[in-house]
Amino acid sequence: MLEICIDGIVSAEAAAAAGADRVELCANLPEGGTTPSAGMIRAVRAAFPRGLMVIIRPRGYDFLYSDSEMAAMLDDIRMARDLGADGVVIGCLTADGRVDMDRGQRLIAAAGALDITFHRAFDMTRNLGEAMEDIIALGIKRILTSGGQPDVPAGIPTLTELVKQATGRVSIMPGGGVTEDNLGDIVRATGVTEIHLSARHPVRGGMIYLNPRCSMGSFSQTNEYEWRVASVEKIRLAKLRLVASRSAGVPPNAVHLAGGQVSHLSWPTGCQPVVSLADRRDALSSLTGWKPVLLPKGAKWTVLGVPPASAMVGEKSAPSHIPFTSPDDGWRDAHAP
Repeated sequence: MLEICIDGIVSAEAAAAAGADRVELCANLPEGGTTPSAGMIRAVRAAFPRGLMVIIRPRGYDFLYSDSEMAAMLDDIRMARDLGADGVVIGCLTADGRVDMDRGQRLIAAAGALDITFHRAFDMTRNLGEAMEDIIALGIKRILTSGGQPDVPAGIPTLTELVKQATGRVSIMPGGGVTEDNLGDIVRATGVTEIHLSARHPVRGGMIYLNPRCSMGSFSQTNEYEWRVASVEKIRLAKLRLVASRSAGVPPNAVHLAGGQVSHLSWPTGCQPVVSLADRRDALSSLTGWKPVLLPKGAKWTVLGVPPASAMVGEKSAPSHIPFTSPDDGWRDAHAP
């Protein structure tokens, strides 16, 4: 499961185009993310058709909230639900660094049937193992964490231990310093099934006149006219590497076809196919049953299945293990260990 952290409509559109499974919508990413506006939630819901998680955080800095801030979070959860969010991302701590169970229960009650992630307030607790057990007791199904370290690569040993301690009771989702380049190593090292990154690249606005004497905020002082948005190519590459990392040590199941139209393509439940078409590679979500695939005439392409299984092409069944040998189908970098 690939989750992209976004802060705007352009990034939502990129995540949709690249096949991200889920997005987390935030405002103020330089402060770690705060609750986005109603208008932004509505716009992102229109732009992104899959899972939409909305962070519920009234301000930056610590996670010890006043009664007024708690009331605002309850209202924001109701707003997110009414605007079509699939879930919310929450977290409160006590002054002594534990998960605030009372406020957590109230936030969960407000969320109702919405999906819930406990955010990186987890990383600021006094004991991660203790905090995870408290979060499990609350009934929350997912924790976003860097393993209590500045970034995920530094937190890999702790993340691995948390996955072992969780024993499937809660999903540990690494986030913070994850890139399309290190994602595969993180997944293979920790055994996680969900991962979170922003996959951004810099863009410049369309302003012709630039005022070098003034900036609109402390985070934009060095470059008022450049910011970062999610990249379609980075997300696609992250998706490919996530699929490849989940098949580590498993012989790839590749079917090489040429040209025309394949009327049907099927993979068993739990398989995550990848279609590679020349220099255009699209990771597809898990498929069950038949899925039509159209190809340009004469195109060289590959279907890679994870885990190995028989591919059905028309009326013919391909063997479960077909050697993957061609260096020309654009898969080398994505499947490299």
